[in-house]
Amino acid sequence: MEEYILVNEDDIVLNFINRSNDDGKSNVVIYQQNAAQNYGENPVAWKVIENCGAGHNHVFTYSRILEIAISDYFHNRTSFIEAQLGCLYEIVKGNFGDELKASNKPASVPFALEIYNKQRNGVYNANCYRNGRLIASKIDLFPGEMATFEFNPSICIGIVSQIEEGDEMDVSTLALLDTELSFRHIESADIVMTGGGIGEDAKPFQFSLENVQWKKVNSLQ
Repeated sequence: MEEYILVNEDDIVLNFINRSNDDGKSNVVIYQQNAAQNYGENPVAWKVIENCGAGHNHVFTYSRILEIAISDYFHNRTSFIEAQLGCLYEIVKGNFGDELKASNKPASVPFALEIYNKQRNGVYNANCYRNGRLIASKIDLFPGEMATFEFNPSICIGIVSQIEEGDEMDVSTLALLDTELSFRHIESADIVMTGGGIGEDAKPFQFSLENVQWKKVNSLQ
């Protein structure tokens, strides 16, 4: 049975294809680096593709829309709200507890989004999501502190074992995710993995974009 996924106009449709000599036991891990200065947190695994054997494919989407939420030490989390680049969001006291709301002030960085803990008390985690999956988090946002999220239109991808979506990744893990693929102006594309194998014939895994469909861009932009 053919599988279908829901796509909207803000999604980039990606088709991962395993053309390697790998038997599908390796996990393909995708993440985005928060480009904001002084972010100070390790990236998290945004997308993990498991058990995709040689000759198989895995279709998923990459949304241009980011969502944000805050969480506390008890693992309570607010509802997602759609975040706009260049906007500032504040943690404030609401009628039913602490809330995350858009501020009347803009973000200090035009192409970033910011979360400011406006409370006098209370420490929170500021979380950023893409396609409903955690893509970055600022841990322990104390009163008066700001979390800044800024992402370039690209992903980093590689092979890492024993990792799950949402896991924080250390320096040694990130060293394995050394291929960066740009999604600028892309509507859809295949992500093709080659290489692999065992023994003397083994080759490094490589990732490349093929069958790229470009998004129509206003020539004045």
